[in-house]
Amino acid sequence: MVKPKLGNLLVLGIGEVATRGFSFLAFSYLGHHIAPEDMGIYGSALAVMMFGTLALDQGFGIHGARGIARDSGSTDLLVRRIVSAQLWLATAVYAILWIVTALFDLDPTLVTLIRGLGLTLFAAPFLLNWVFQGRNEMLWFTLPTALRQLTFFVLVYALIDDASDLTLLPVAEVSGAALAAFVFVFAFRRNHLSLPIDLSAGFNRELFREALPIGASNLIWALRTYLPVLVFLGVLGSRSAGFFEPGHRIILVFVAFLGVYFTNVFPAMSAAAHHAKDELAHLIQRALWISTGATTVIATLTTFTASLMIEIVVGAQYVNQESVNSMVLLSWLLPILAWRRCARTGLIVLDRQRIELKCSLIGLALLVALIFPLAAQYGLIGGVSAILISEFTATALTWFHFRSAQRECQVENDNAV
Repeated sequence: MVKPKLGNLLVLGIGEVATRGFSFLAFSYLGHHIAPEDMGIYGSALAVMMFGTLALDQGFGIHGARGIARDSGSTDLLVRRIVSAQLWLATAVYAILWIVTALFDLDPTLVTLIRGLGLTLFAAPFLLNWVFQGRNEMLWFTLPTALRQLTFFVLVYALIDDASDLTLLPVAEVSGAALAAFVFVFAFRRNHLSLPIDLSAGFNRELFREALPIGASNLIWALRTYLPVLVFLGVLGSRSAGFFEPGHRIILVFVAFLGVYFTNVFPAMSAAAHHAKDELAHLIQRALWISTGATTVIATLTTFTASLMIEIVVGAQYVNQESVNSMVLLSWLLPILAWRRCARTGLIVLDRQRIELKCSLIGLALLVALIFPLAAQYGLIGGVSAILISEFTATALTWFHFRSAQRECQVENDNAV
C-alpha cells in the first residue's frame, strides 16, 4: 500500500514555498512598477494562457500519475503517449491563439503578451512533474518548478522598469518554462535511456477517453477561476480588473498550498481506491478535516488583514474599498475549495471522473448566469459573490455524488465477499 510520507510533504511544502515565493516576489515587483490598468492587461493575458495550458493538459497529468502509482511498469508507455499527444496539442492551441488575436480588435499590448506567453506551450509536454508524483519522488516533482519561478523573478527584476517594458514579460516566462522542461527531462533520463517520443502514439483513443473527463474538469476549473478576470476587463474595464488581481493572486497562493497537501496524498488515495476502499474512506475523512480546518483559519486571518496584505504585496495604489472587500470574500472560497478538492479527488480515484465533470459543468453554468449581471450591477463585489455562490453549489453536488459512489463501492465489496 502506498502511504503519504511526511518527508514528501515537507519537500513539497519547501518547494511550494520557494515556487510561490519567487512568483510572489515577481508579482510584488510588478505591482510597485506598473499601474492597476497595466496589471489588468497582464492578468488578462495570463488568464487566456491558463485556458490554453489546460486545453493542452487534457487531464493527462492526473491520469498518468494515477497509472504510475498503480503500476510503475507503465511509465514508459504513459510518457510516450502523453508527451506525443501534448506536442500535437501545443501546435494546435498556439495556432488558435494566433488566429483569435488576429481576428479580434484587441489591445496591442495584450496581443503581444498572449502570443509571446503562448510559446510556453511548447515546453509544457516536457514538464514531467506527474511522472514523479506517481513515483512518489516529490523532490523532482517540485524542484524544476521552483527553478522556473526563480528564473522568472530574476528576469522580471532585470528587464522590467515600468509599463513600457511590459511586453518583455514573455521572455521571462518562456525562459523559466524552458529551464524547467530541461531539468524534468534530465531527471527522467537518470533512470531511463531516453525520453520515449512517438508522435503517432499521440492519437491513442484509450488515453483521450480516460483523461478527457479530467482535462475537461480542469478546463472548467480554469474558467471558474480566470473567467472573472476577463469579465471584469470587459464589463468594468482594465482598472477594476487590476484591483481584482492582488486579492486574486494572494488567494491563489493559498490554493496552491492546498494543492501541495493533495498532491502528497493522491498516490496513496489512488492505490487505496484500487486495493482497499476502507483505507480510502479514512484518507478522505482525514484530508477533509485537515484541509478545511486550515483554510478556515487562513480565511479568518485574511478577513482582518486584507488591506495590509494588499499594501505590502503591491503597494498602496491598489488599496481601496473595492479591492479589499473582494479579497475578503475571495478568502472564504478557500474552505469551500478544500471541501471540493476532497470530493473531487475521491471521485477521480474511484474512476468516477465523468460525474465530477458534470458537477463542474453545473457550477460553471451557474457562474456564467450570475457573474455578468451581478458584476454589471454591483461591480467587483457582485462578481466575487457570483463566484462564491457557484462554487458552493458545485461543491455540495460533488460531495453528494462522492458519498453515493462510496456507498456503491461498499455494496460491491460486500457482494464480492
